[in-house]
Amino acid sequence: MQVSSTKEPARKAFFLLDLTDRIAKAMRIGSGVLLVFIMTVTLVDVIARTTFAATNGGIDVTFTGAVELVSYGMMAMVLLAFPYGVDKGQVIVDLFTDNLRRRTKMILEAVYMFGFAALSSGMTVRFFEVAGRMRRSGESSQDLLIPLHIVYSLASCALAFLALRCTLLAIDYLVSGAKRP
Repeated sequence: MQVSSTKEPARKAFFLLDLTDRIAKAMRIGSGVLLVFIMTVTLVDVIARTTFAATNGGIDVTFTGAVELVSYGMMAMVLLAFPYGVDKGQVIVDLFTDNLRRRTKMILEAVYMFGFAALSSGMTVRFFEVAGRMRRSGESSQDLLIPLHIVYSLASCALAFLALRCTLLAIDYLVSGAKRP
């Protein structure tokens, strides 16, 4: 029989948090791939336009949709990066928190996470509503004719995952009293 600490059962109860950690890491990799894609599209578009201008229109390798690819790619990149970085990138002013007990600091972190979960939940609902409206109207993007309900549905899913992860992190902070490594 294995002896475990008093916090071990609480950690085991958060198998879902471990799963969201893995999913968030995969989403971060997807975000990095999208960043490279955005940079490549921008570079190719600039080279194509420069070639077109330098040859006075003699060589036309320009393409439509670069702005859409970059803008939707940027939105997806940011939404995919949020879940991984939400518990790592917070700026804490030591002047205010330096003399607080560790437990009080974790309660403040949990309140912040619950607030972020509420914000991302609200955004999830709004994106879901817009996706439904776009599906009913059949709207698509201007150049590439991408159905906008797909874009907003994917954004809604990413934000829902962010809300779930923030909620689980906040509960973990309150139960364990410490941040995960």
